[in-house]
Amino acid sequence: VLAQDALPQAAQSSPGQSNSEIDYTSLDAVKNTILTIVQETSDDDGWASLGDVGNILTKRYPDFDVRNYGFKKLTPFVNSLNIFEIRSVSGRDGHVRLMYVKEKL
Repeated sequence: VLAQDALPQAAQSSPGQSNSEIDYTSLDAVKNTILTIVQETSDDDGWASLGDVGNILTKRYPDFDVRNYGFKKLTPFVNSLNIFEIRSVSGRDGHVRLMYVKEKL
């Protein structure tokens, strides 16, 4: 898969730039893997820790980096896939936000 095929339009190289032949994991493969991880790690209500999902994802795809897909953080990347709900919960100290992800039904 060429990098161009894996990136959202906004992150693709502009005309005149050479397309590098760097292999990135296809967006469909990443989406399916995230869905599988959420299903494997979710609680009885279907919610999985986004941090855990990210850790498992990078273990399965060591070269995975959301920046290769035009994002700075995992949360907006997962949100852009349009198949997940994301929930933010304040931690006990009120400062730490815990992020959870669930498959949209």
